[in-house]
Amino acid sequence: MMFSFFKHLFPSKKKTLRRLAKNTGGVYQKRKIVRTGKVVWDYKGFIIELEYVNRNVGYYLVGGTRLSFIYTPRVEYDFILHPKSLVDDLSEWLGVEHNIKLNDKDFDEHYIIQANDDQITKRLFSDISIQYLIECFPDITVRTYNKNIIRRKLPPNHKFVLLNYPKLILNEKQIESFFMLSKKVVDRMEKNYLV
Repeated sequence: MMFSFFKHLFPSKKKTLRRLAKNTGGVYQKRKIVRTGKVVWDYKGFIIELEYVNRNVGYYLVGGTRLSFIYTPRVEYDFILHPKSLVDDLSEWLGVEHNIKLNDKDFDEHYIIQANDDQITKRLFSDISIQYLIECFPDITVRTYNKNIIRRKLPPNHKFVLLNYPKLILNEKQIESFFMLSKKVVDRMEKNYLV
């Protein structure tokens, strides 16, 4: 009896993914090796995948949540957005890194954006709704990636956009917000003729 009470308080990863698929029009796909699976959406021709990932940190296995989609770039553009750390502050102070500022004091104070084109980056991340959703996940990293990732192969002349959050997101509203962020990134990339 007590066990079923905790099951409702703390849903399993599989249940969370199945509910997310049902609530957002995605498809839950079971995987053989990993016990949880993933959710896949077809959004404007982009296949967006959400999955839980595990990685080793020292002696510990740490869970995280990852969204990814593949795109064909129209222009050669790469970026990475991540939370600011003490090392980033020091590098910026020494003038070693070129960080792009969005002229939003709160956002620029907490996040580092590096890219090969300042203007595209400002157009992509100056959207207040994207900034708000990023701030909902303070440890998030958003980046382009041009190599194969585990269980997902990259076709020639394509890239990934990865949204990595180093914690498991099991709350339904939070995970739906995480999916909304990926849709907003697709929309902004489309609007700026990057895809």
